[in-house]
Amino acid sequence: LSKSNPSLLLPLTTLKSNLLIDDNRQLLYNTLLEYSNINLSEYSTTKANEFQSSYDYAIQVLNSLDSTDVEINNAIYNVNQAYENLDSSIFSSTIFWVILVILIIVVIVVVCCMRN
Repeated sequence: LSKSNPSLLLPLTTLKSNLLIDDNRQLLYNTLLEYSNINLSEYSTTKANEFQSSYDYAIQVLNSLDSTDVEINNAIYNVNQAYENLDSSIFSSTIFWVILVILIIVVIVVVCCMRN
């Protein structure tokens, strides 16, 4: 991530010496690790900022000894949703491309009709 501080995502075993590493916390760690190399410059500023915010919050939840299971589950859900939203641009939508092709065909037909 371009804005994240990579040192914030430490190996889970070194987060806190007395931290109980449960399945939810491990899943959150694995999720963050999976998303840690995303190039946010490839996405719109708004969606990239939303993802970055969710990612940064999830790191805080991961690193907090006081995080509850609900907070951990919410952090996992939110960062996954933010990731899915990165690809939900209009250009990745099939309907966009169908409408674009129809408009091009209409323009071609109109231009051809005007020549006759």
